[in-house]
Amino acid sequence: MDNNTDVLEGVAEPIRGLMQSAGLSVNALAAEALIPRSTLRRKLLAPEQLTMGDLLAIARALDCPAHEIFPIVPMGSNARNRSEKKSA
Repeated sequence: MDNNTDVLEGVAEPIRGLMQSAGLSVNALAAEALIPRSTLRRKLLAPEQLTMGDLLAIARALDCPAHEIFPIVPMGSNARNRSEKKSA
């Protein structure tokens, strides 16, 4: 799995935690984010389907900076290799 997929798979947990802190259900978050309820439910179960637009709308609805919903993923060897090539 690449880092991009790892990051997207990890966003559901922070989103659910922020929802709980805000006292929002999936239905309420969907309404606030202007995302159809069934779509949000499906994408939280398969977060790799979330788009940047979805994530920004969710962050706005949760009244938090977008970076708070992204988990910290250690850089993999592919990311290191790219940065090493740039500096060479």
